[in-house]
Amino acid sequence: MKFTIRVKLMLLIAILITAFVISVVAYFAILAPVAQIQSEEQTLTALRTAFISEETEANKLATSPFQPEIKSFTEASARTTAAFLRVQNLRALPKIGKSVRDSLTSIQRLKTLIDQFMLGFNDNVALVSQAQQQLMMVKSTSADSSITMFDIFYNATVAQTQGHPEGVLGVASVYQWLNQLATVSLGLEQAVQVIDAQYAVIQRAVNGIEERSNVVAVLIAALLAATTIVVALFLANRIVRSVRTIGGNIAFMKEGDLTREFSVETSDEIGKLSGDLNQFMLSLKGSINSVQTVSLENVRMKESLIVTTEEASASAHQINANTESINHQISTLDEDLLKSSGAIQNIADSIRGLDEQIQEQ
Repeated sequence: MKFTIRVKLMLLIAILITAFVISVVAYFAILAPVAQIQSEEQTLTALRTAFISEETEANKLATSPFQPEIKSFTEASARTTAAFLRVQNLRALPKIGKSVRDSLTSIQRLKTLIDQFMLGFNDNVALVSQAQQQLMMVKSTSADSSITMFDIFYNATVAQTQGHPEGVLGVASVYQWLNQLATVSLGLEQAVQVIDAQYAVIQRAVNGIEERSNVVAVLIAALLAATTIVVALFLANRIVRSVRTIGGNIAFMKEGDLTREFSVETSDEIGKLSGDLNQFMLSLKGSINSVQTVSLENVRMKESLIVTTEEASASAHQINANTESINHQISTLDEDLLKSSGAIQNIADSIRGLDEQIQEQ
């Protein structure tokens, strides 16, 4: 497969996107247990809130209408029991470490302690309710939902003063119930303190987990970023190195050095350009060799032409000398002819004179 520059750039973009996606996935994957731990921490907070609500309702029992408040207290106890069940189903927090498991065990033991308190408390509530009904029968009055514990105690005291055995039973039940109520309130208060102490231990462990998770997430993100940067630098360096190699060879070509080859062996456009430049340089070398050959031939022809010209010039000088000699000879011949012509004329004149003399004779 040919990795062109476009493919390399697309590959780099794909690596960047992949690294980002992996970083995000790794971050949430690492923090997913942390999110579950934080959710389970809310369960402990809900248990603490349930204990405080139950303690508040318990403190109202002595001064608020007895029957409605008993109902409210029972509902608060049910919420506390439900909160304990959710604590028992925790999965992430126990895996943090031994200290957290010990803290959760201490919190879960509170359920047994509170159940023991509530067992005697509920029995006393039944006795107080029974005493209230008996006192109502003694006073021939109907049940009133607005009656408080103070009213029950007052009616029991009055009945006891009047010698009614129900009054004695009512006073004893109220005293016992108040003592049990104080024990329950104290137990609930101590339970809140235990939860606060153990929650602090759990919170420290959770904070350590969160810090380590954040460090791991940051390290993974940094590692991916570093890997991406290394890959990007590698690809960029290959491209830049190839371009610089070609640029250096072109600089040598500019100075007239055609002996260097473009040795970029990549499958991208730069490698193709390198091959094309090699072919161009070979063609240029061939053209220069052809020009040099023609130039040498021209030099040889020039030298031959010079020799021929010199020889022709020498021949011309010789011809010119011969011509001058011929002209001189012709001139001499003309002079001789003139002289001969004069002699002949003289001879003719002599013959003519002789002939005249002969004729005269």
